[in-house]
Amino acid sequence: MKIQFNILFLLFSGIAFSQIIEGGEIEVVQIVPDKESKALIRKVIDKQNENMPEKQDFYQYNSYIKFLITTNRDSILNDRLYIPRKEEKKKQKGIVLGKDQEITMLDVLKKGHIFIGERAMEHYYSKEKGYKNIVKANRVAGLKSPLYEFAAMDVQSVNLKDPYFVFLGVKYINPISKAGLGKYRYQIIDTLNLRGRPTIEVKFRPIGDSIKKHLRGNVWIDKETLGVAQFNVNEASSKKPNEIVSEYQFKKGSWFPFKQYFKFDTGRYDYVAETLEKNKQGVIVLDTLSKSQPIRVLGNTYFNEFEINIPIDKKIFRGHESEVDSKAYNLTQEEWKYYRQGIELDEVEKSTYLNIDSIGEEVKVDRFLKYGRAALSGYYPIKMIDLDLTSLFNYNEYEGIRLGTGFKTNYKFDDRWQLEGNVAYGFKDHRWKYGLGMSYLVNKANYGIIGGRYFDDISPFGSQQFAMKSPYRDFRENLDRFHNEWFTKEKNGSIFYQHDFFNTATFKIKASRNHKEAAFDYRYENQSKFDFFDLELAVKWSPKSKFARTDYGKITLENNFPVFQLNTTQGLANLGGDFEYTKFDFKGQHQIENPIGKLNFQVNSGVVLGDVPLMNLYAGNGNSSLRNGVFKNFNIAGITSFETMGEREFFSDRFASFQMKQYFPPFKLFKKPIFTNLVYRGIIGDLDDKEKHSIYFNTLEDYYQEAGVEVNNLFLIFGLGSYYRFGAYHLNDQGENFSVKLTAKIDLF
Repeated sequence: MKIQFNILFLLFSGIAFSQIIEGGEIEVVQIVPDKESKALIRKVIDKQNENMPEKQDFYQYNSYIKFLITTNRDSILNDRLYIPRKEEKKKQKGIVLGKDQEITMLDVLKKGHIFIGERAMEHYYSKEKGYKNIVKANRVAGLKSPLYEFAAMDVQSVNLKDPYFVFLGVKYINPISKAGLGKYRYQIIDTLNLRGRPTIEVKFRPIGDSIKKHLRGNVWIDKETLGVAQFNVNEASSKKPNEIVSEYQFKKGSWFPFKQYFKFDTGRYDYVAETLEKNKQGVIVLDTLSKSQPIRVLGNTYFNEFEINIPIDKKIFRGHESEVDSKAYNLTQEEWKYYRQGIELDEVEKSTYLNIDSIGEEVKVDRFLKYGRAALSGYYPIKMIDLDLTSLFNYNEYEGIRLGTGFKTNYKFDDRWQLEGNVAYGFKDHRWKYGLGMSYLVNKANYGIIGGRYFDDISPFGSQQFAMKSPYRDFRENLDRFHNEWFTKEKNGSIFYQHDFFNTATFKIKASRNHKEAAFDYRYENQSKFDFFDLELAVKWSPKSKFARTDYGKITLENNFPVFQLNTTQGLANLGGDFEYTKFDFKGQHQIENPIGKLNFQVNSGVVLGDVPLMNLYAGNGNSSLRNGVFKNFNIAGITSFETMGEREFFSDRFASFQMKQYFPPFKLFKKPIFTNLVYRGIIGDLDDKEKHSIYFNTLEDYYQEAGVEVNNLFLIFGLGSYYRFGAYHLNDQGENFSVKLTAKIDLF
């Protein structure tokens, strides 16, 4: 077998579970009708508030989890392995460490398990302040660099009151919730003593054929309190012998977590063993036998150090709900001994760390971690600086090819100060652009940053701008302007303060002085150059997303919908600006699951109150040159752009747009998964005093519409999209209503 030694792939792939029954003395075996069983579960749900730890004013406890990826080592090592012939060697190849050195799965198993990782956390709760989870210790075999996303992730649900049971990021409808009552069938099957308390065992399974995102298994209910004492489940669609178990303990009137365990298969290790067999003549000869052992991911979580109704310092709850301690990756053996709480590593596990750390150093696993983080953030770390990968290349009709570079310093430079900068050159406009900035982290807990920035660059004419965007979002929106030759030259200086509130909301206040000039022949009331002094308040709210504070900065643990953004801008004429105006910009995005996949919809709107030049209004967000012919407008499709609308074909001082995408489950084409989706977009707007502008354009008094289909990942990240313009702005030339684009499925950052 060729070893698949990607640690992260093995850790997070192939999630499935199955039920196990932990021992107890069975008192009665009695099958109870489904109606009575469901009534019992309803009572359990009704009593959840009384049984949950959250009924206490305060509580805190520690948790320790150990991950293993392993197989049946003893069986393999006790076999006499067959040495393959030359033509079979490919099946035994492993990791190449050098020109002549190679590590196979067998080499790894001789020294230990395939992988090991550990994490220790402190958990706090206050009725007034909510939750706080702090990672105090974390270690991942093979890695020297911190893997914050792994450190702060939720492995499996503890709270069974939530509508979803979550395991390694996968959500399943919780059978012990109001949402699950109509999705599951229940049956009381046993009563028994579990850890010294009388309990009722209830079996559950999905109703009918509805097994996707559902569970099957057993729950043990405490007779006295109707609290959940144990919860054993398996994914309903899984046929593998996998399992996940949650055990609870009764303390001071509430059911707290006691222990969690999971096991799932993520592949198999195939090998050939030698065996002695009798041939037809009765002579014992050496023969071969093909064998296979499952590769399994195992996890054990232990909860301890409980303190209930002892007041907790309010300072602990500052900042985000999740946090990674700066010392979590540099603990001594004595400190690890404390966090393991008596659960020591055995000799095989210790050997696994030594072996995998050595292999990780040889194959430079940390380098691949950097690549992964670059894919997620748009920045590649190089010692004290992070290189902005999204600034390296771009293209538009005004600049032609744009090459550049950008950077920001990271915590290795300073844990509070940050410097940033960028430079770029356009080979068509023959002009250098640059930007410089500096910021200071004044509030670590709430990621409060004060800073300033100056840039001399260009910006798209009439684009809607939001204050808080990822570098990737900027990069993708710039690609949407492939056909655009209308830009604004800008010299902008600003100061700002940004602060996180309520775990899921970010506020930003900014004051800026801006000199703008159209990069083409445009005049507004006979003026071509304009000065602005703007005050801006921006809010971004992601109520269901989860974030964590780390040395590396704020990281996203779960990027969930909905997401809302609101920008308010006030232009002031008495502080050096030429215009007094007010501008409101809003964007909302949500996604819901439906029987045929996922439905994503987005609403954008904007309004400008006051007279300003066209560059501060709204273009229609078109991504076409309107050349005659389906393929003459060929370029990369945008995220939210109108693929059949011309660049700067329409302008508005007030508008509202709506986009809807229906994503379908993937289908296989030549054994490759293909992702398809339908697209619908519409926009309406208006503009007063059109005659004040020196160029001709249309307005959107009527409702503009387009629809299309996208087939993604035909070749790597690329696919094709086809779009059609219809309705009030349908064009007479039928060819101009159609557009074919290249899609790029790279929404990682």
